[in-house]
Amino acid sequence: MKSKEILDLEVALLFLRYGRKTVFQAIARHEHLSEGEIQREIEALFLRQHGLAVKKRNAVKQFHLNSVLSSDDEKNNLLQELYAKFENRTFLPELKDVKRFFDRYGKDQKNLKSRASAQSVLFRFLANLEVVELKKILATPVFKGEFSSLGLISDEILRNSISKRSDEPT
Repeated sequence: MKSKEILDLEVALLFLRYGRKTVFQAIARHEHLSEGEIQREIEALFLRQHGLAVKKRNAVKQFHLNSVLSSDDEKNNLLQELYAKFENRTFLPELKDVKRFFDRYGKDQKNLKSRASAQSVLFRFLANLEVVELKKILATPVFKGEFSSLGLISDEILRNSISKRSDEPT
């Protein structure tokens, strides 16, 4: 048996014989630390060993579409369709697309940090739109290359040049 395995067995025996709290108290006395400090050290060691990062501030809350659904069945169906497209990334596939969408509707959302965190803001906004506008959003396919990362003006120029090319005889 390896020395680590023997140590693990001895610690397990101490826990069984005296209980965790008593063993931690003895370690605290031996190391001249408080029980709270020992507990924090053990928790930190466990987190490091298991690769668990504690990022409570950065955790994104799970979004549920039901939180924005209304009594209007048609609107709910359209929102569910948009939600499905958002989830499989055929509707606003990147954060920059979400920001551009808000720009087009005159809603300033520059502080969005991730696509996942933007989801609840986006669907609350969509839930306030009229059914006609939701249908328009669903009916308008977004083609790759149709939008640039330079903004609204360059998007209009790009869109005009695409439409001129499609009007030219081949």
